[in-house]
Amino acid sequence: PERIADYLTKAKKLIKMPLPEEKQAAVDPQKLIGLSDRGKLVMRMNSSKDLANKMSGDIGQLVHAWLLTGDEKYGRSALAWGLRTASFDHHGPAGFSHFADGRHMRNMALVYDSCYTLLTEKQKKTLQKAISIRAQNFYNEWVNALENITNSGHVWQQIHMYFLLTSVALAHDVPEAKKWLEY
Repeated sequence: PERIADYLTKAKKLIKMPLPEEKQAAVDPQKLIGLSDRGKLVMRMNSSKDLANKMSGDIGQLVHAWLLTGDEKYGRSALAWGLRTASFDHHGPAGFSHFADGRHMRNMALVYDSCYTLLTEKQKKTLQKAISIRAQNFYNEWVNALENITNSGHVWQQIHMYFLLTSVALAHDVPEAKKWLEY
């Protein structure tokens, strides 16, 4: 009961907040002055990852509140966050790192799966497309590259799991998802 109350308290605050903007993942150019190329890359990757992580927590709160209560205001808010994520350019600042792109992929898949009954056909297609772009990119980069996976603990531990969850969420609606699951 305490944990449920905590989800609901946080979710009530979130439904009143403005949706995040992709530009929040961008680094202020002033902060890049004087940094090496590597330093600039790290700043951009961290900023991208920070937004994705925050959104992941917030989307999770809304989805939990929706699933626990059945109150559509939480599901519709989670859906709005998922659709906002779908509008992000996966090559833009919000997708600048594998971590961020993987989180966004998982966040959208979570919304797609958990809020499925609330989705219109247009919303389904929007989420399917945005999720599939990220999932297919991951698949193309990592399929038949077992040696890379074993040397990249983060991919194996986190992003690979997000890819699996995404594949399961889309398995009945996106033909490519069956191929991803076989991987």
